[in-house]
Amino acid sequence: MMCFLGCGKHTVTEAKVIKQEIPQDLLSLEKLEKPEVKSDLDIINAYSILFLHYKQCQMKLEKIKALQEN
Repeated sequence: MMCFLGCGKHTVTEAKVIKQEIPQDLLSLEKLEKPEVKSDLDIINAYSILFLHYKQCQMKLEKIKALQEN
């Protein structure tokens, strides 16, 4: 049930603001360079690097979520 200030029987009596510091290394992303593709192997390597960066971003997001839960 969602309730806003003063609606019905529910009233907010206390609010708490918690400031959470997130380390800068979790907020920054490495700029990717455009790959030079000359063969099929270059395409596979480019996708490999892209996937690696995707997984790194995913891990950073998980660490940020864990910090917010604590």
